[in-house]
Amino acid sequence: MKNSKAIWTVKTECGPIREKNEDAIYPDKSGSSNLPIKAGIFDGMGGHKKGEVASLIASEGNGR
Repeated sequence: MKNSKAIWTVKTECGPIREKNEDAIYPDKSGSSNLPIKAGIFDGMGGHKKGEVASLIASEGNGR
């Protein structure tokens, strides 16, 4: 099987209604790798208390 290189860019925004972006992304930086990677987008559950904390905990847990 031929090796492939993964290249990714990350971006998130709060959208037109919310003032605070509660989303989190893993990995949280743009990059590239010749190794297998895992990635995730974690929605902050806008309108619920501490949505930004929930998405951050989920993204940090994904990195383990």
